[in-house]
Amino acid sequence: GSIEALENYLYQIVIPNEEYYFQIIGKDIGPLHEQIIRECDSRNCYVLCFNVPIKKSHTFKPKHVRIFDSNIIFDLFDKFIETLEERLAPIEQHILCGRAYVKEVFEVKDKEKEAQNAAVRVAGCVVETGKIKYDG
Repeated sequence: GSIEALENYLYQIVIPNEEYYFQIIGKDIGPLHEQIIRECDSRNCYVLCFNVPIKKSHTFKPKHVRIFDSNIIFDLFDKFIETLEERLAPIEQHILCGRAYVKEVFEVKDKEKEAQNAAVRVAGCVVETGKIKYDG
C-alpha cells in the first residue's frame, strides 16, 4: 500500500513550470542499496524512501541524487515538495489595480539638486478605473 500511496501522490503534483517534469523510473520494497543510488545518481534523480533502511556506501559519494527518507509519509511529501519549490523560479504576477492616462508632463525642479539646475519629470494623470496609490 505504501508504494501505491507514494505513486498516487506524485501523479497529483502539479508543477507550474514546463522546464521540469518527473517520471517514476523504478519502485521497490526493502532497503535502498548502493546499486540503486548509483543508477539514480547517473540520472540526476530524487529518491523517496518511506520507512526503509538506507544502505550507505563508505566509498561511493553520490553527487546528483537527493534521497528523501522518513518514517512519516506526510513528512516525506513535505520535504520533497519544499525542495521542488526551491528549484522553481518564482511565478511573477501582475495585478492591475487601476488604469490612468497621462494628460500632461510637468518639469519640477529638484530641491536636492538645485545647484545643478536639475529638473524631474512628473506625469499628470487622470485615473480611468480603479485606484492608484502613491507609493513613495
